[in-house]
Amino acid sequence: GAAPPEQDTSAITDAISACEHTAAAHAEQLKDEEHRRTAGIETDRRTLAERTKVHHRDTKDASAAYERHTRAVARTAADIGMLPARIRAMLPQDSIDVATAQTDAATTAVTARQTELQELLDQREVARAEENAVLADQRTLDHDTRARLERPLEKLRDNLDAWAQAAVQASTHLDEADWLALPAAPTQPAIAEVRHYAAALSTTTSALGDKLTERAAAATERAAAAESRLGEHAAALADVDGFDASADLTTPKSLHPLVAAAAQATKEAEDQRCKQREARDLIKPAADLDFAITAGEARYEALEVLRRELVDAKFLGHLTTLRTRALLGVASDLLGQMSDGRFGFADDFDIISRSSGVAHHPNRLSGGEKFMASLALALALAELHSRSGPTLGSLFLDEGFAALDTTALDLALEVLRAQVGGDRLVTVISHLHAVAEAVDDVLWVERTTAGSSARWLTPAERDDMAQDNLASGLHSQAR
Repeated sequence: GAAPPEQDTSAITDAISACEHTAAAHAEQLKDEEHRRTAGIETDRRTLAERTKVHHRDTKDASAAYERHTRAVARTAADIGMLPARIRAMLPQDSIDVATAQTDAATTAVTARQTELQELLDQREVARAEENAVLADQRTLDHDTRARLERPLEKLRDNLDAWAQAAVQASTHLDEADWLALPAAPTQPAIAEVRHYAAALSTTTSALGDKLTERAAAATERAAAAESRLGEHAAALADVDGFDASADLTTPKSLHPLVAAAAQATKEAEDQRCKQREARDLIKPAADLDFAITAGEARYEALEVLRRELVDAKFLGHLTTLRTRALLGVASDLLGQMSDGRFGFADDFDIISRSSGVAHHPNRLSGGEKFMASLALALALAELHSRSGPTLGSLFLDEGFAALDTTALDLALEVLRAQVGGDRLVTVISHLHAVAEAVDDVLWVERTTAGSSARWLTPAERDDMAQDNLASGLHSQAR
């Protein structure tokens, strides 16, 4: 450490060079070792890959062999399951445990069983051949039975049915009390049943024949009696044209004249019935005609009276009287309303007092009462004109209300208000404020130095006019 550094530089450099050579040699050795080990590893890797492939192939082959083994075991188990029970008893429960000796024993047993089955098949073929021969013999026997027994038996049954049908038709000629019960047809086509049915049918038909013979004899007697009576009736019909009473009446030809006469009589009877129906149909029109004649005669008499009354204008006078009475009736009602029930009109236009029943001339009425009577007649004329002709659309009244007191004025205005409405207009000309208060619309006419002016009053102006009228009335009463 005490020496200067330059003295050790050479030694240090040599040492470093030696170390570098040593390191380089060691590195070369390490590379060689690396290459050697890398080659060994690569060889081991390839060997391992080959072994892996071989292992996978062996595993796949083992799996395929296992599957084949499993399928073989399954087929073996299925084959064993298909064996007969006694063969399966000779083998173990598990199919994998089956040995060759057991298989040989089972094969021997199966062979013996097949031999037995073949013998049974041969015996079945022999039995089938025998069965076919028996069936052929049976068909031959059936054909012979059909040809020799059933067909003749069916023909016999058909004949017996026809025999029974004839017996039924024959029994219809007997009375109900003489009917015989026929035997029932056999339900089975056996020979014994058919023989029994034929015997019963023979017995029944024999009894039926006896009854028919008796019935025929009785019918012959009745026919003879009927022919005798026919001769008696024929004698009564000797006046029929073309009818020979002495001919054989049992032949249709001899009865033709009677048939023609009966047809003619039937036709005449029908004609008479038609005429009777026609006469019945004429009864109601005849009755209606009689009623119409009676009504016509009454109308003729009324017209004759009317013709006599129309002479010298009597009918017009009658109509005038009727119209006058109607006018007085309506006017009397209106006058009664305006006079509070005190007055009415008599038939001659006189005024009648309803309280006393006394009639007097209109000249005896006061001015206000005359105005009410005139107003009642005017309103009545308007009412009657509206009933029989066009409606009067307007009615004008000029003054006249000044002569009425307050009560009479209110009644008259009430009647006028009843006349207003619909399509009728009532116009009142008056200087009375009370009249203006009672009407709906007021046209105020005022005289000025420049002339007269007219305007419609408003509701407020009408109220002011009513207040002024009331104030002036109170002022007059105070004075």
